[in-house]
Amino acid sequence: MLKKLFAMTSFLLFSILMVSNASASTEVNIPLNVDLKQKITTDIAQFHEFNHAVVQNQTIYVPERQGNKITAINALDHSIKWEYATNANTAYYQFSGINDILFFQANGTLTALKDNGTGATVLWTKPFTLSNIAIDGSTLYGFTGGKVVALDAANGEQKWEYTLPTREKPNSNIAVGNGNIYFVTDNQIDMVRKMYAINASTAQALWTTTNVDYYSQKLFFTDGKIYVNSYDKMKAFDATNGADLWNFTVQSNFDFEMNAATIFTKTSDGYVTAYDRITKAQLWKTKTGSNTRGPIILTPSYIIVNGDSVIKWLDIYNGQLARTMTEPGVNYQPYTAVDGALVAMDSSYNLYYYAAANDTVKPVLTLDSVPNRFSPYESNPAQLNFYLSEDAYVKMTVKNSQGQAVRTSDFGLLNSGWNYKTWDGKDDSGQVVPYGAYTLSFEVKDLSGNTTISENTAKKMNVADIKGTTVTETISRKGAGTTYDVLATIPSGTQVTILDETTDWFKVNFTINSTIYEGYVQKSVVATRSNPNPQPTTPAGTNSVIYTVQSGDTLWKVAQKFNVTTQAIVDANNLDPAKYLSVGQKLTIPGQAAQPEQPVTGTTYTVQSGDTLWKVAQKFNVTTQAIVDANKLDPTKYLYVGQKLTIPTVAQPAQTTYVVQSGDTLWKVAQKFGVTTQAIIDANKLDPTQYLYVGQKLIIPVAPPATTTYSVQSGDTLWKVAQKFGVTTQAIVDANKLDPTKYLYIGQKLIIPAK
Repeated sequence: MLKKLFAMTSFLLFSILMVSNASASTEVNIPLNVDLKQKITTDIAQFHEFNHAVVQNQTIYVPERQGNKITAINALDHSIKWEYATNANTAYYQFSGINDILFFQANGTLTALKDNGTGATVLWTKPFTLSNIAIDGSTLYGFTGGKVVALDAANGEQKWEYTLPTREKPNSNIAVGNGNIYFVTDNQIDMVRKMYAINASTAQALWTTTNVDYYSQKLFFTDGKIYVNSYDKMKAFDATNGADLWNFTVQSNFDFEMNAATIFTKTSDGYVTAYDRITKAQLWKTKTGSNTRGPIILTPSYIIVNGDSVIKWLDIYNGQLARTMTEPGVNYQPYTAVDGALVAMDSSYNLYYYAAANDTVKPVLTLDSVPNRFSPYESNPAQLNFYLSEDAYVKMTVKNSQGQAVRTSDFGLLNSGWNYKTWDGKDDSGQVVPYGAYTLSFEVKDLSGNTTISENTAKKMNVADIKGTTVTETISRKGAGTTYDVLATIPSGTQVTILDETTDWFKVNFTINSTIYEGYVQKSVVATRSNPNPQPTTPAGTNSVIYTVQSGDTLWKVAQKFNVTTQAIVDANNLDPAKYLSVGQKLTIPGQAAQPEQPVTGTTYTVQSGDTLWKVAQKFNVTTQAIVDANKLDPTKYLYVGQKLTIPTVAQPAQTTYVVQSGDTLWKVAQKFGVTTQAIIDANKLDPTQYLYVGQKLIIPVAPPATTTYSVQSGDTLWKVAQKFGVTTQAIVDANKLDPTKYLYIGQKLIIPAK
């Protein structure tokens, strides 16, 4: 409990410290090209409080309350430059800096230190506590004992002071601009919040306004305006007279940052949104995860935020995810950006320093494993596993036995460590490649532009028949020709795997008496193949059709051929829709093939950038199958921007309204009405991290039919679970709002609907 309390307190102090520097936007709005990473760990100093670090001039200054000192650490090699004893174990730090000067608070004394390269020189001390420090040029501003004071940063001499009215306490950072300072106070006795403008030279109060609230804790000055957050609104005030210019609603408890043209907001449920600073129009909105922590960091090209404990870089112009930065087993967030470097912090308050280094080391890609052989008709795509020595852009080329490129895949920026990709056995035109041996070549470029070509020709993938191919009695030779020695006599009916072919010969793999051989047979001795090309037949006296799968068939293509849904074929044949069809497989096409097609009514939707079939279905609260059927889509294909989709009309579920009572929680309300908490969250668009309040009106959807809850086991697939409970896979997808393209994971809770 104490550890949690310390973590919360540290985070709040860290947040206040970040707010105190919010007006200094130019310090973080810098170019970043990070490729070097150093972890500044607590192994260096056991009691360092990294969440209060100051980073400047490639040096990290860290206060250590329990050890009574400040340590200067070289950020590039994490060596200790110097240590300064503070005797500060009885008070907490207010710690900030400018250029090579540090200001720290300890034991009721404010001290200014100068880094002289090998140690710290005391410039001056002041016998009072200064909080919410802001620095403008040569002047230091802050709050002390119910007053606002201005100090000369060079010698600590007081320039002026302004006494706040009784019961008013500072409640925000100090923003500096236009020759004035601006801040918000809170009077909790009279329940009054007030924003001040004070002349930075004369300490004269120019104006005040009470059009702020308790949540107005972050001020930003630019272009003659003061930008302030309130509980759920972004506000702008005229800096000359305090007039309220405009506001727009964002969401409760949001954070914001700005550049010359745009306001960027970040909410606790993981959304980052961009608004035009002049028109207030929303430019874009991006979901970074289910939750987000830490500050927003702006650079000329990117917004850097935390999303689900992963550092994410968003394109500043469209919000698209440009890259992620992860550390295996570590949950961390961005801390600050300065001098072209990014500093991140993990949950244990270790720091990670990313900088643009003089990197001449080329990245290394190590190909670990590829399948010895696979058939695009009979098995899943080939699984390719490789290890990257550092974050890098990776492009893969598949080559045939003659060294010719047949397929190129650009994977974009990948993280260092293990990566897992696939090849479906098709060339760049989408056609299945001929049988034979294929190798992989990788072009790898790191963030500094160092490029490596990695190619391991010893690791071959043989595209081949895997099952269903047999031969008449024959002999196998060691080469493709009658002049080669005999390898073995193959009995009639022996199953062989075709690995490669020449004009008249197949290279095959086969087993006789538990001995595995690899040799050549003439093509004329092959009796059956795993990819025959029969025509569909119709059994007498039925409406159904028996169809034999052909080369290139997919579930969707067969459904389109017979004008039925893919789900109908899945149900009629007890198929696992996640598996590929195999050539020669017999399928029963159900009787509705003969039924006339019914017209579809509904809404027309135009596909936007980033849309997937699942996202569109969620947007309109329909199933993906309903959209597939209404538009005769191939669900294995991507949607394209501008594509017109018919969204079928569905009946809306009945619902009731409930007023929250004292003691209610989301779970208690859900139990009272026999529905899931997620159903109430979705119906009311709630933030599940926020408490309900008395009098809040909730929409309660009608409880679904009786269901079963199932915990996913090792080896489970969507199809296997559906078979276990005798329901369709689509019913489970709809009941749980699953993305059917994603794998289930062990321990995942599934709602199994009634039959």
